[in-house]
Amino acid sequence: MAIFAVCVFWTLRAAGHVGWTWAALAAAPLAAAAGTAFWRAGATPGTLAAIGVAAAVTWLCFYALRSGRIWERLPLLLKRVWTPIIIGVLIYLAIGLLSVLSPIVATRTLGSFAIFATFAGVVGLLASAATVRWKFGVVLTVYAIIATLFFGSNDHRIPQTTAKSVAPEASMAFQSWLVSRRDLDAYRSRNRAYPVILVSSEGGGIYAAAHAYGTLSALAQACPTFAQHLFATVGVSGGAIGNALFASSLEPAQALHTPCAPATMKVDPQPVTADHLSPVLARLLLVEPIDAMLPGRWMRRDRAQILTDSFFSVARNKSYLRQAVSDSFDPRGGRPALISVAVDVADGRRMVLAPFQPSEFVGTGKWWPGGEMFRDRPNEPQISVLDAAGVSARFPWITPTGRLRLSKHEDAILADGGYFDNSGADTVRDLALDLQASQNWRDFSPTGAETDGEVYDGPCSTPRIKMVKNFHNEVQWDSCTLPIYVLHLALASREWSDLPDGSPDPVRAKPGQSFLIDPISALLATRESRGEIALARADLDACGTALAGAECALEPGRSIGFFRNDISPVEWHLPLGWYMPAKGFHAIVGKTAPASMFDYRRLKREAEFDRELDTKLLIYHLDPDLYREDADPTLADLMPDP
Repeated sequence: MAIFAVCVFWTLRAAGHVGWTWAALAAAPLAAAAGTAFWRAGATPGTLAAIGVAAAVTWLCFYALRSGRIWERLPLLLKRVWTPIIIGVLIYLAIGLLSVLSPIVATRTLGSFAIFATFAGVVGLLASAATVRWKFGVVLTVYAIIATLFFGSNDHRIPQTTAKSVAPEASMAFQSWLVSRRDLDAYRSRNRAYPVILVSSEGGGIYAAAHAYGTLSALAQACPTFAQHLFATVGVSGGAIGNALFASSLEPAQALHTPCAPATMKVDPQPVTADHLSPVLARLLLVEPIDAMLPGRWMRRDRAQILTDSFFSVARNKSYLRQAVSDSFDPRGGRPALISVAVDVADGRRMVLAPFQPSEFVGTGKWWPGGEMFRDRPNEPQISVLDAAGVSARFPWITPTGRLRLSKHEDAILADGGYFDNSGADTVRDLALDLQASQNWRDFSPTGAETDGEVYDGPCSTPRIKMVKNFHNEVQWDSCTLPIYVLHLALASREWSDLPDGSPDPVRAKPGQSFLIDPISALLATRESRGEIALARADLDACGTALAGAECALEPGRSIGFFRNDISPVEWHLPLGWYMPAKGFHAIVGKTAPASMFDYRRLKREAEFDRELDTKLLIYHLDPDLYREDADPTLADLMPDP
């Protein structure tokens, strides 16, 4: 920033503006940058030293340029207006070229502050040039308008890959997944239904990615069979990125039944605490402006792709993240199906990127690549699972919408999935309904034909899946029936109010009103509320109105099947952008999956009514030995009173 401040004053000095007022204007961006650095980093020795050196160098250069005696001795070339402008632009282009050659490592080394300072500096330099040479300003403005109108946008096509398999129906994929579970016998021996967990991960930039990755990883470390009970994780925006990082960190093999136990949390923070902001910022400010000013498309990877490249560089299992969407799910393995949700800009509906598709009679989203609308194109190229998660996280204008090729003659423009439902709960609901619809159809016609109510008791080639409503009731297993209990774990956010009961809401106490702003505020508030409404609807579908620690109030005889794991981004001061400090990540993991949560066998006490209650109740389903008559403790000892 100091270099560009000197170049700006140099330009003004060459044009005859020598007063200290002009010097102050030239140094204003540097002063603002120094203040921002001091505010963000604090009064550390490094920060104070850097600010001091920059200020001293800038003042010395300003003094030398303002001094008539020194100025007169300079060569004629250095006295020209265009010399500092060319120097500043060359510096900008050099740093931009460096970010193209090394889009991840070099940009992280530079840091987001230096990248933004470079961009702000060259903008200030060009503005000063336009001030002292108004014809240059006119030419620059007219060219920018022409480039914007006629040169087209940057290349936002999502890279394609070749798939080895076709996406099957969800019910068939689920059946193959269920019969291959290594811990089925643990539930069969206790006459309990097999717990099937569906996860929805809310959007919210880097804090949502950290929540999904950190919390699910902590649960998987403390509960060795947790991951193999996950049939699918549904992610939106940052939650989709977090789900992908979690899945890539898992071992593909399943484990034998082992109950949850406290463990030393060794969740690797690097996948989310690495600097993912600087690569995106460098592409946005240093590369794409130049690309936009040139005819044609020169850069093949936009800033959204750079973001996925940044996560890919620190992910554990890179080969898994490279797989095509339909190839990514192995029903015999220990990884869940990875589902990411985007929004189709053309019609505003969900575009669900999944390795399988539900029945055509279930759900309101469009499933790709194997959904009903795309079944006539089974051999079209696909995208990788990480790129699918990245599509879900394309929140304009930070990252642009993406262009997904559907066929040779069709493309879809996709935006961040949070525009439709920021929770992912609607897609989980579609999956659960598809499993229910599949069971209903098999109950009606086990052989695939109408039976007019006749009971089918012949030999079965594949086991029949039976969904039960109460996990705590004993169920009968046989060679033709696999009882399951579906649980929905929602990774979401909620701000817990510390106001006394009966206190008015500060927002509603004196609400503002504006003829111009209110319509926009209503649209934004509606978008924000849709995620919470979807979660509330999922809770009603799974249980009715749930009383903590009790059975479901509106559906007597049913056990709770909906569980929330919440973070508080405002209270915990979590960042929304793409940089998460290690302190913030450890705070998320420590508060959403504390080690004490898994020590229930030793503590032998009722679960407390706190923000971790839902997660505690969920993990009890992974320990069927709690139902043994001689268990110590028993489930009844752990369940809180309503």
